[in-house]
Amino acid sequence: MEERRKFVRVKDLQSVEVRVKNSSGKMEIVEIKDMSLSGINFYSETKLEKEQMLQMKISLPDGFARINLEGKVLWQLSSLGNKFATGVKFYHNDAEVKERLLKFIHEHAKNVDESRKFIRCALNTDIVISDLSDSSVRFPAKTVDISHGGMKLALVNKIELGACIKLTLFLPQDQEAIEFKARVIWVRKERDKDGFAVGIIYTELDAAGIDKISKFIENYCKLN
Repeated sequence: MEERRKFVRVKDLQSVEVRVKNSSGKMEIVEIKDMSLSGINFYSETKLEKEQMLQMKISLPDGFARINLEGKVLWQLSSLGNKFATGVKFYHNDAEVKERLLKFIHEHAKNVDESRKFIRCALNTDIVISDLSDSSVRFPAKTVDISHGGMKLALVNKIELGACIKLTLFLPQDQEAIEFKARVIWVRKERDKDGFAVGIIYTELDAAGIDKISKFIENYCKLN
């Protein structure tokens, strides 16, 4: 299966401002179509060349300074009027910048139906769930599948819809655990089985964790 998007793309970004340095050296405010951790699609008045490197400034509504980063033009098409639809890949050289973008993307993706946006890769391994409101409450579960946006889990203990949880996961052939926070977005009682099937979406997952999950999916899922 072809997978063009490794990360969830969010829309309705009126609170975000993106400026791109055009060929004349001026910073143009562009109209955002959607954005992910890996790149951005926007409409601009400037014709750009494929593979062209861009200087970009992104203002997020998180109260911190404007983000400065580079991007490479992957494609550009004529759009309505005098504007061009443009796809740009980000080049992250700063871990703090990547963390800010990652947090923003996941916060704005909480109400998005992830099931159609990601490849889901079968994964049968142990995972430990902790209650964020009481860290002493821990119980085991099994992963059923994994994607860049979330997981399906199988567990005996019932868990509430909307619950915020912390998880500890060891991916195959990885000696270091990934710890992250997630939110339960659906719960189903398993037919003819004891226990429940649960869908979660990541809410706090650092750059190292998302990289590990991405590499796992690329290395294992695409072989099947």
